[in-house]
Amino acid sequence: MKDKIIEQIRGAIENKFPILSSMGVCNGLAGVSLFYYYYAAYKKDPDYLEMSVRFLEESIDGLNDGYRGTTILRDIVEIGTLLNFYAKESIIDKSDIGFFYSNFDDTLVSFFRESLSAADLSPISGAIHYGYYFIERLRDKDFSAELSDLIDRIEELSWSGPKGIYWYSSIERQGHHLVELGGSHGIAGVVSFLLHAYDNGIQQERVRRLITGALEYLLLYRHEDSSLYTFPFDTTEKKANPRINLAYGDLSIGYVFYKAGKLLGIDAYRLAGIEILTKSGNVRDEGGAFVKDAILLYGSEGISSFFSLFKRELATDRFDSAIQYWKGKTLSFNSHGNEFAGYRSYFNQFDVNTPLSLMNGIAGIGISLMAEEVGANSYEFLKYLRYTL
Repeated sequence: MKDKIIEQIRGAIENKFPILSSMGVCNGLAGVSLFYYYYAAYKKDPDYLEMSVRFLEESIDGLNDGYRGTTILRDIVEIGTLLNFYAKESIIDKSDIGFFYSNFDDTLVSFFRESLSAADLSPISGAIHYGYYFIERLRDKDFSAELSDLIDRIEELSWSGPKGIYWYSSIERQGHHLVELGGSHGIAGVVSFLLHAYDNGIQQERVRRLITGALEYLLLYRHEDSSLYTFPFDTTEKKANPRINLAYGDLSIGYVFYKAGKLLGIDAYRLAGIEILTKSGNVRDEGGAFVKDAILLYGSEGISSFFSLFKRELATDRFDSAIQYWKGKTLSFNSHGNEFAGYRSYFNQFDVNTPLSLMNGIAGIGISLMAEEVGANSYEFLKYLRYTL
């Protein structure tokens, strides 16, 4: 059944890709390029890499005055990351991609500065988002001043808690900025970037202090008495949040604890991360209360791919049941009999890009279903959702 679904997804992408108005990896045409990178490995046919390169070129060409999407800056950041990956994999020649960075580096720095001034640290669209791009570019250009300014701002915008430090989310919810705990807009999202900076040798002593301060604060909200869920959505909630996805909650928090323990050599953090994720591995949703579709960001295939990443990392079978359960959910969601390979995205239906996209649609589902065929780069696609080990 999996092979049939992958072919249905490929057919839908070939028929419907012209509807895409965004050009990036998560939500646009560059995501189709990444789909064909995986499809070439899945079919063991390098000819499909030509389609991958073709869609990448079209996504770059789409970053022009006629751009019809709503996230052009994010698209530029994501395409820049994908270009580096393809150059590393010798799919394209590194000498052919300099034009892209020379066209957009200064623009991104300018908008980064605006985000700093606006105190917008958002890992999705704010200063931290640009920080990932600057780290990606360090091999070829010195962005140490920008990264130093970003670390300064992260420190300036931190608040001291009863123990440790925290940040308010850049997102307003019902008129308030909350102290969210998870990955997309919360403390774990800031920590995830700081871990990436630390891993790349950026101001390690200072960054380490920020990481440990934030993790100690998160531990204040840990519910050890809950059998499945560990953390609330934000600091105003008294109970652990009964949700599981890659955007918010325990998966993103368990991830940063594990990765911090691994990078900083702090075994207590590493073990805490494994414990959090082991509990999450027991979560099920038979009634469809909170997992509404198969997409990567909020749905079953994102959860399955996340646990598959950790299965490989830890060389363990403790997550096998979770992987099989959520993979089964992905297959069962293929039931709508529509033009998008039988899948329907529950969230963000207002966006024309959603049904085909990597983050919210069938490109991501297809990539994840093919991931094990790709070998060392099986989970490269999770990098765009900020999960790397």
